[in-house]
Amino acid sequence: MTPALSDFIVKACLFLLVAVAVADDATCAASSPGCPSKMQADANTLLQTGVRIGDELVEEKNTDTDEATSPHKVSWMQEGMNTQQLKEKLIDNSKGKGRNGALIQLSRFVNTLGNATKHLSSNADDLKEVITILKGAMYTSMNKDHTEDQEELKKAYAGITACNTDMHTATSNDVEPRRTTMTSAQSTHTTCRTEEARLDNITDEKWNDMRVHIDGIQEPEDPSKWPKVPDYKNLVPYFSTGYAPWLVTQKKEFDTKNNAYVSANKSWTTQKETCNSHQTTFETDFCSYSLALDTTCGNHDTCYARATSDANTTKARVKVTEAARKEAYKAGEEIVCRINALLANHAYSKCKDLTVNTSNYTIVYPNPDAKDSCDTEDESPCSDTWVDREYKQLPRNAPSKTCSPC
Repeated sequence: MTPALSDFIVKACLFLLVAVAVADDATCAASSPGCPSKMQADANTLLQTGVRIGDELVEEKNTDTDEATSPHKVSWMQEGMNTQQLKEKLIDNSKGKGRNGALIQLSRFVNTLGNATKHLSSNADDLKEVITILKGAMYTSMNKDHTEDQEELKKAYAGITACNTDMHTATSNDVEPRRTTMTSAQSTHTTCRTEEARLDNITDEKWNDMRVHIDGIQEPEDPSKWPKVPDYKNLVPYFSTGYAPWLVTQKKEFDTKNNAYVSANKSWTTQKETCNSHQTTFETDFCSYSLALDTTCGNHDTCYARATSDANTTKARVKVTEAARKEAYKAGEEIVCRINALLANHAYSKCKDLTVNTSNYTIVYPNPDAKDSCDTEDESPCSDTWVDREYKQLPRNAPSKTCSPC
């Protein structure tokens, strides 16, 4: 409600009060504090501001009426409407956007009561009923709207908090388990390559032993001629000297060195194949973890941006309704003050430059939670940077195989 509309409402009430005072002047002693003659005099003093109170309000249009074509058929402000009917209509129109229209209608009703006193049983009761309507219908609705606005604002800002909470939940339930699996696979692969390097060293060692042994083998003596008579007497010396014992000894030593090398080489080859498999598992697990992280952070960005926008929209709307509600309350309190003055409940001077405490309609605006960080991986498997970071520290003799991208 605008300040101008508030002035109209107040002055409309004063117009009523003058008319009521004239009607009852004949039956009241002028010296009585509540006497209409005294009330008229005080009201006339207040009306000497020179501000017109009729034309502006009459020009206000209500979508439920056709005042322009039929000025005597105002929808629910017809001459003769009693205060109970007024109360019912104000209750029906006391919410949201209808509230300002209801206040305008109230000002019109007050403005026309002076010409409708024949339909009212008691002027004082009618004035009190206006206060009842304001406090019982209008203020109750305003209080409800104030509470709803505060709750809606709280809910909107809670949406921002929920984005952070949802991000941390997704991180705990989806990202962290994958990170743990990936980290375990990374460690398994690194440990495997270390063992591969150790076995490769053993293989080299056994191969060197083999080469040294080969280089140290002396040529055998010329084989002895096969005995003409291969009987026991001749075969015993034949297999005990010369080529035969050399062959037996050298074969045994060669086989020992060769078997050691073959065994070491087989262990190294098997380990290398195992490490290659661990590397594939690690890269696959890293891709799975990275994708989950990207999804979580992307959802968090979207959620926080949307929730912040919604909260800002709600805040802007609530600020408007908060200001309008306070203006409506000020206007209502001015009407109450003027009526109470005419009822001799206090002096008219109390209503001049009236200060209305509107803190009961002050909205508490929450501070939005800061956006919690959600950092994605800067590199993915098989980029040069990623390969250097993950595999450069591997043993020189146990390098990674060709990387498998996501």
